[in-house]
Amino acid sequence: MKKNIVFLKETDSTNSFLKRNYRNYDSGTVVVAEKQLSGKGSSGRIFYSDIGGLYVSFLLKPPYTFPVNMLTPLAAVAAFRTLALFGCPSLSVKWVNDIYSFRKKICGILTESVVSQNSFDCVIVGIGINVCTPENNFNPAISDIACSLFKYSDKNAVKRVLCALIDQFFSLYESASVNEIADFYAEHSLLKGKFVTVKSGNSVVSGICKGFNSDCNIIIASQDGEKIISSGSVINFADV
Repeated sequence: MKKNIVFLKETDSTNSFLKRNYRNYDSGTVVVAEKQLSGKGSSGRIFYSDIGGLYVSFLLKPPYTFPVNMLTPLAAVAAFRTLALFGCPSLSVKWVNDIYSFRKKICGILTESVVSQNSFDCVIVGIGINVCTPENNFNPAISDIACSLFKYSDKNAVKRVLCALIDQFFSLYESASVNEIADFYAEHSLLKGKFVTVKSGNSVVSGICKGFNSDCNIIIASQDGEKIISSGSVINFADV
């Protein structure tokens, strides 16, 4: 797959940029912004995007070489392996789309799609990594729960992490098996064995995380029996 990298000084979000402009770019295009003005997280949350972080979106179009429903786990594995290459300690995956280091968030993933006539025109995989701690520290809203790869600013750090992430992402997209991604995702889970509360749509389920199935859906042993949840967000977790 041919890769085309588009650099932006700033934008609302790299995902939003591609959703507006995907018709103008080929599959394999990577959009990178130095700063996002309206960074997006899952479930409508804000993704704080100060200078010093890596904000990147991957544009994928048919024919897809990897199942669309597994692209978020694939991105998590790519980000995890990238951070590990730079010596980031105590990494784990928090279902469904975050990477943690020492139980603090260092990376978030947001996968979006454009659908018409019951088919995917494109899938956009957005990844945000806290590469360097912002000059004025993290926004107070996240300062207690966020961490970065490097404590101090390094003008070349973001570029180095970007290059590694692009290599990891496309290598997995073009050659990894679904089982490889699912096994890695499950092996490095932050949540397995913990008491979790998951919000999925209008329902909330609490119980012990037993692991994940082959589609990376979370398996929870609740008071009402075993539940398998394909999408949602973990609103709380604790050691048993």
